[in-house]
This record gives sequence, structure tokens and C-alpha cells, in this order.
Amino acid sequence: MNDRVACAHSSRPTAAGDVRVGSTRTSLRRNRRPRAVHVALLAIAVGIGVATAPTAVADEAGYLQRLQSRLAYLTAQQLLTEGYKVCRYVSVGRPTADAIPMVMDDLDITVAAALDIISAAVLQLDC
Repeated sequence: MNDRVACAHSSRPTAAGDVRVGSTRTSLRRNRRPRAVHVALLAIAVGIGVATAPTAVADEAGYLQRLQSRLAYLTAQQLLTEGYKVCRYVSVGRPTADAIPMVMDDLDITVAAALDIISAAVLQLDC
């Protein structure tokens, strides 16, 4: 397959995937996004999913069961305290994604662990 195509108004070929507008060459190729952008997009997606989840009756046992196997270094009391703090945080209308730095700082944990706690709290602690 030929990777080069000729522009209709130019005799010079351009790389496939490039568009020539006048004398300006604009690439359609995607730039690599930094890791922080991917984390932010993941947080937004989780926030949307959690925010639209149906409310349920508080289930502390289910909440702890869901988290303790993955976050064994945190006590049940730490998990419950942070889970209810997340509930208070989002119950006033704040986005769940905004709770990520709070949980990370409170428990000194990673983004992934904070997301686990936030989603479990919203789904199982009746936020």
C-alpha cells in the first residue's frame, strides 16, 4: 500500500494521514497523552459511573469485604471512616472525582486505591 498521497492542488506528495490546507500542513495523527491526563479521564469516568449509580441501603459488611482483600494495610475503621467522609463530601453535590486527592492524602494511598474506596463508598454506604 502506498503511504504517500498527492494533494489535489499540489504536486508534492504528503504523508498519509496529513491534510494540506493552503501552505499549512496539519497532522491528523494523535499525540501521546501524558499519564496524568489518562488518570484524570479515568477519574471522570468513574465519577460519572458512581454519580449515576442507584442508591442502596448502607452495607458496611459488603463495603469492607470489597476493600479489605485489596487494601489489607488499612484497618476496617480507617476504611469506614474514609468511606463515610466520601459520602459527606459528595452528598453536598461535589463530584466524586474531586474526592480523589482528599482520600489519597488522608490515607497516603495511590489513585487506584482511592478510586476503589470512593466507588465502594458510593455504591455500598448509601451516599
